[in-house]
Order: sequence, then structure tokens, then C-alpha cells
Amino acid sequence: MPPRTKPPIERKPKGQSGKGKEAALLEPQPDLVAQFGAPFTIYSRKKVLHLKKLDDDQVFYLTKYT
Repeated sequence: MPPRTKPPIERKPKGQSGKGKEAALLEPQPDLVAQFGAPFTIYSRKKVLHLKKLDDDQVFYLTKYT
């Protein structure tokens, strides 16, 4: 039997209630990059910059998924 090839698993960031943020981050976001001074543009599912909000004091940080 030939080896079975599985489709790639689509991983979601943990601890996120889906509010459409993932879909929005798949588009190029130059203003988000400019706002946070990130040295790269948010483009593809391979390298997704994910914007997280911590607590209520509006602290944001970007994490890079590769």
C-alpha cells in the first residue's frame, strides 16, 4: 500500500475566541506593522503575526507563528 498523505493540519492559536482576527491577519497589514514597529509584513498562513490582547489594560504583543 502507498503511504497515506494527510492534509496539513490547520493550527489555531490557543486561548482565542474566534472573532475573525485570524482571517484578518491573513491579509497584508502595513498599518498594523507600522503601528507596532514590526520589521515584517503580515502576509501568509506560514508566518502569521498574531495580535494578542492581555487583560483589560490594553497591552498588545505580536507573536510569530512559523
